[in-house]
Amino acid sequence: MSEAQHTPGPWELRECDIVAPSVTGLNGGLTVVASLYGRMSGRDTGADMRLFAAAPELLDAMEDVLPTLIGLHIATEQQSASTEDAIAKMSAAIAKARGG
Repeated sequence: MSEAQHTPGPWELRECDIVAPSVTGLNGGLTVVASLYGRMSGRDTGADMRLFAAAPELLDAMEDVLPTLIGLHIATEQQSASTEDAIAKMSAAIAKARGG
């Protein structure tokens, strides 16, 4: 697992902003990670913003689970294509989040 290059979580949704704890303690102890200006073209802007806000925790969870999943997959005599698919998808998502 590499060092985080994004604003550390947890992030939370506050109206049209996604905020995170501020390392400086300024601005009420929060820093704005992203703001929604105007209108997003998606079907459900609220759902999209909640997904954005959950991103750091989702990344952490995948990075925690992936080595265990790989270990179990290797140790299992009946290796499944669905597990291989899950490992590939998680690895790709982590690489995308890390800029790879």
